[in-house]
Amino acid sequence: MTTLQKTLHSYLTAELDYWDFSGVIRIIQNDTTLYEVCRGYSSIEFQIKNTMDTRFVAASISKQFTAFAIMILYDKGLLQLHEKANQYLPATM
Repeated sequence: MTTLQKTLHSYLTAELDYWDFSGVIRIIQNDTTLYEVCRGYSSIEFQIKNTMDTRFVAASISKQFTAFAIMILYDKGLLQLHEKANQYLPATM
């Protein structure tokens, strides 16, 4: 485990415990998974726990954050608006 991974683990474990987090987090850098955790339930009623494969419904609020992130990447010259999105995504997900 690298220093960055230890730092992420220490910080996020404390935060997730404090806020009683329920969900999934995966942090990837250069195709290397630095940190991943799943907590809580995808269905409390049926006692189905979250897994790294759990899919969540993204509400409309995520659109603003996505647009803002795209414009930051565009301003930095890391993304072109006329290119297809799959050019910037990994081959397999």
